[in-house]
Amino acid sequence: MYRLLLTLITCILSMSLHAAPFYISRITTEEGLSNGYIMGITQDRNGFIWFATESGLNRYDGRQFRTYKKENS
Repeated sequence: MYRLLLTLITCILSMSLHAAPFYISRITTEEGLSNGYIMGITQDRNGFIWFATESGLNRYDGRQFRTYKKENS
């Protein structure tokens, strides 16, 4: 039992050491987001992150935004 527990702990520790780091950053209107009030976020199959705001739909590629605004008829 002791040997099984030791093996399990060793496996868990070795897996955690090989985990890829991830970073969280704050994205604001200063970086190009069209509005600070976000109603929805999703990611498409191409890796773009889409933000639905009151001012339009924002596509983020990891570096810059492209904003799609609603056309008023």
